[in-house]
Amino acid sequence: MKKMINNNGKGSVAGIWGYLYEVDTDPESFRALKIRKTGENSKHPGTEYIGGEIKVATDEACTNIITINYSYVAEFFPPKPGSNEPRENGTYKILKRIIDGDLKTVMNSSKEEAAKVKCSPSVGINEFYMDNREGGDEPAFISTKINDGGFISLIKELPEDESSRAMFDVDFFAKGTRMIEADEENDRPAKMIVSGAVFNYSGALLPVEFSVLDPAAINYFENCDISNSNPLFTRIKGKQISSVVKTKREEQGAFGEPLVKEFTSTRKDWIITWAAAEPYEFPSDDLSVEDIQKAMQDRELHLAELKQRYLDRKEAKKNGANAFQSTPTASPAPGGFNF
Repeated sequence: MKKMINNNGKGSVAGIWGYLYEVDTDPESFRALKIRKTGENSKHPGTEYIGGEIKVATDEACTNIITINYSYVAEFFPPKPGSNEPRENGTYKILKRIIDGDLKTVMNSSKEEAAKVKCSPSVGINEFYMDNREGGDEPAFISTKINDGGFISLIKELPEDESSRAMFDVDFFAKGTRMIEADEENDRPAKMIVSGAVFNYSGALLPVEFSVLDPAAINYFENCDISNSNPLFTRIKGKQISSVVKTKREEQGAFGEPLVKEFTSTRKDWIITWAAAEPYEFPSDDLSVEDIQKAMQDRELHLAELKQRYLDRKEAKKNGANAFQSTPTASPAPGGFNF
């Protein structure tokens, strides 16, 4: 398998540029950006690292707010070969300044005083099992697309074109499409959803979906006739939107003036705006059927481990003690590329 592009390709336009908008400082919040310590079962117990989220406003009106997730940022990189000196991690230093309050945000100060940043996350997913709110013994599985880690740097000026400040650029293995009708009441246009997978730095398969709005782009993907048995492996680029939308609705009564109700919702989307003129050949040495099958098998094992950890935590909580840690096994389902 070739080294897959995930916001890091040659000539890539990917990245998040904007004003540091908000940081959760609640020490009890799992989203809070703070210094943490690795657990007793980690490779190096008690090691300090930074984890949490930051939010970046990519437009001048500060309405397009992009969240970036940092799961583990160490203070130092390992030494280079032949050296015993660890290397400072610039991202850790900047995140530490944010934690200490040295760098201001839009929410705790103003846009004019907020730090300007460039972030270079990869496209990732946050997934976990949780109690099923609808009842039943089977836990609910949650999987959401995220901006995963990467470098952060301080900059003096932002790109002039606001639409270019929240971009992604990935190798994409597409395996299906579906159309969603327009929702005029909520001002949502018709769009196509393209489902498939991207790959992280270690080659792990990450199931994701992207949206297509442009009629010409929808026509292109329709003509590709994408399916489990006829996947499309190509490079795509696009933009992220994440904004608060307010809508008003009138409720007519039997008499009198209608009641006007205002609703607020957050609209998030990852929209494909470009695809390579020539898709990659599949299967090939760059990506073979065996590569996908191996990645699917690794993912099934990963999901089985996630589920087992959830069950172990639930059992430990029930018994008030550490539960027995079991090791699951898994194999990919037969058939096409079902992930």
